[in-house]
Amino acid sequence: MKNLTVTLCLTIAVLLGSAGVSWSADFQKGLTAAQSGDFATALREWTPLAEQGNADAQSNLGQMYDQGLGVSQDYKTAVKWYTLAAEQGNADAQFTLGMMNDHEEEDYKTALKWYTLAAEQGDARAQNNLGSMYRYRQGVPQDYKTAMKWYRLAAEQGDVDAKSSLTVLAKRLSVDNKVITKKKIFNTDLSFEITKTPIEENYMGKTINFFRNGKIVLSKGDSYISANISDINDDQREEVLVGMSDGGNCCAPDLYLYFVDTQTNELKEVRFDEWQAWQGWDDVRITTLDNIATLTNTVNYDGHNPNLARSDFSYEFDGSKVRLPTIKKYTKTPALVELKSTDFDQSNKLDEVQNLKFDLDSDGEDEEFSCGYWGRWGVLIGCTIISNKYGNVLKFAPHNEPLGKRLGVLSEKKNGWHILVVDFNERWIFHSKVNQYRKEGNDFQKGVE
Repeated sequence: MKNLTVTLCLTIAVLLGSAGVSWSADFQKGLTAAQSGDFATALREWTPLAEQGNADAQSNLGQMYDQGLGVSQDYKTAVKWYTLAAEQGNADAQFTLGMMNDHEEEDYKTALKWYTLAAEQGDARAQNNLGSMYRYRQGVPQDYKTAMKWYRLAAEQGDVDAKSSLTVLAKRLSVDNKVITKKKIFNTDLSFEITKTPIEENYMGKTINFFRNGKIVLSKGDSYISANISDINDDQREEVLVGMSDGGNCCAPDLYLYFVDTQTNELKEVRFDEWQAWQGWDDVRITTLDNIATLTNTVNYDGHNPNLARSDFSYEFDGSKVRLPTIKKYTKTPALVELKSTDFDQSNKLDEVQNLKFDLDSDGEDEEFSCGYWGRWGVLIGCTIISNKYGNVLKFAPHNEPLGKRLGVLSEKKNGWHILVVDFNERWIFHSKVNQYRKEGNDFQKGVE
């Protein structure tokens, strides 16, 4: 991501201080000692000067304490001397304080202050780093034009990183933002548009803007955005259902509802933090009665979680507000025996296997259950049930696809075999015509019995 100058290691060249300074004899003596590696003498010569207010001596002492050159490394003392020097306009000290706050403290506001002061004095390193802060929204709104200004100033002084960033950014800005969706929201004075926006070097992100009387009243950007208009509570005023995602399979999209409050006529935004809707709004069930919409999402708590849990989170929307959710927790059907994801080592290995034995058809011989575990999603995988008579009777469960977080045996039987349960209450029935277990209600059952 950020292409910043981050090296804090010192060289004797850095200890030379600012160009054009009229060196005192004591300062020069300290400089000569430092160049030869005699930091004890440099410390002895520079300390009185620094205490008298010499900014270059203060900056160099800061670097000595920062790096432990001739003294014990002392970050707090280093910052003290850097700050005294920086407040007097020493560009080296200003740049170093900028880096300390940028990379070690992540205090972007303070980093911006010191980088700006050094950059305005012509420090190419600060100019490059300042350009990157505007480019990557570090403590400031993203502003490619300002980023290019600072990159250009640094590049003109020969900064290699700035030259590279300037080339990439110039190429990106040559691509115009493209409006891909623009719609008026029925029975309101609002409209919205979605634009493709250059976010990074190699891909286009999207931004959604809401307009009133031609002016933007709300704007949100992300890598991937989808939006649909629907009058979800049947009050003749449309709402906008938005999904936002940064891509990949780490996290489900964030879902938002945008609507015009029927009482205040203001644009409102609601984010549904409790939901886990991997397919976006397609995973949300919406029912409406008397102009009140109920929005429900079933959350399975997927991802690095072996525990079997599932809840329905339901919100109510009446056109002016969204009420806090009601929560319905699922309960699992009790099993005689079971294999569970929590039985496994949670180190995300795919080669661990757990087994159990149970006589499913009451013939006096046990069938052998075997399942692997996929830690990324906390689920059982590669499950088989081996019968001495029929071999694997769980062939319908694809070997390389996840089954669930629990595989159990119910006391109830059908066709002479115990019914299996997956997760909470998904039932699997043994079919004697094919000698296989298949999920109850599955289309593949047609014609089997």
